[in-house]
Amino acid sequence: MAIHLAILFRLRAGADREMFLRHAREVAAIPQVLRYVRNIVHADSALSHGWHAVDEAWVEADAVDAVLAVPHDFAEWVLPLRANDHAVIDGAPIGRDEVLPKRMTFWRRKTGMSHEDALAYWRHGHGPLAASAPGVRRYVQSSIDAGNTAGVDGFAQIWLESDTALGELVASPLFRERIKPDEANFIDVGRSFTLAVREHREVWPGPG
Repeated sequence: MAIHLAILFRLRAGADREMFLRHAREVAAIPQVLRYVRNIVHADSALSHGWHAVDEAWVEADAVDAVLAVPHDFAEWVLPLRANDHAVIDGAPIGRDEVLPKRMTFWRRKTGMSHEDALAYWRHGHGPLAASAPGVRRYVQSSIDAGNTAGVDGFAQIWLESDTALGELVASPLFRERIKPDEANFIDVGRSFTLAVREHREVWPGPG
């Protein structure tokens, strides 16, 4: 079974673009990397939250250290997370060259709630509610191992059919009156954030 690594990057001032590209090429060249996606954060999200990219690699267990050892000399800050994926909505397969609006929400549990209870509510309570929103192509819940949370309990990935579908979802009464308010039942909203990203698929397709 492939291990899902998600690595958030904050670029250092004056970082060389070639360093950034070389890192992607080196990770993608590792034979045990089955699938690799670099998510480039849209400028407005990067400005608001300080993260510029999220790399995702689905790798064989013996390659985890090799992926993490690839130099990050372009980055000021790196946050690696080891995730377990649960596809709430599988959706139609996404092609290598297909570009869809994508959102990644990294969340922390609310004060007084255990990691396990927060994940259970996310899976069985919030997940089905969020899945009922129209226009969602794919929805994956990625929970973080308890010993590797780094202050993040999980992250959601949602792909929309189009920018129009994204706008309609956010403006809908279902989202504003039910889905968004429900987050407060398990999330510390003030310490969680959503990144608007664009996928660049270096190794595709693959499991996950």
